[in-house]
Amino acid sequence: MDIADIMTREVLFVAPDTSVREAALLMLENRISGLPVMEDDTLVGIISEADYVAKDSSRSWRARVLLEGDQGPLAGAEKVGELMSREPITIPVTATVHEAARLMTRAGVKRLPVVDDGRMVGIVTRSDLIRAYVRTDEELADDAREMLAVLPEPMSLVAVAVSGAVVTLSGEVPTIEEAQLVARIVKGVEGMAGVDNQLVVAHGKQAG
Repeated sequence: MDIADIMTREVLFVAPDTSVREAALLMLENRISGLPVMEDDTLVGIISEADYVAKDSSRSWRARVLLEGDQGPLAGAEKVGELMSREPITIPVTATVHEAARLMTRAGVKRLPVVDDGRMVGIVTRSDLIRAYVRTDEELADDAREMLAVLPEPMSLVAVAVSGAVVTLSGEVPTIEEAQLVARIVKGVEGMAGVDNQLVVAHGKQAG
């Protein structure tokens, strides 16, 4: 599965000269923990809760950053450009969900701007990745059947049933190698937890 299938396309963003208070309000109101920072249609940074915490590690930072008047939101930081993380890590729109998960883990980030030829076209978060793996049995079965449909008969005619994200394969194929191939293919479906290979090969021998 590609991240283009799960990313958020209509992305909220702020500019470097946006106040840190305004950015905080935007995150709180929309229940998100970070925002891309754009300048002249170019991605120049990311502002996140972690940036606020780095400036004020107390638990009261949310209250303090929303204060108006002479107290100021955070000592030494009034604009997003002063607080944001620069040179954000991005991922191409052609990347897979697995690639996005690995990059997030390696970089220690919760969100990745998605780019196409240098232009931001969306954003993918850890929540998006989690939702990609939480799929119904029916969705998993449909994907498995779609993957098998391109194979020659009788492999394309193998019966597929999914329960609890475990796929059961039934039917008959000529060889043990074909039975194993079918099992490997359906096991590759995103979100599939396991395979119960009940396929029977020539002369009635069970493959699983």
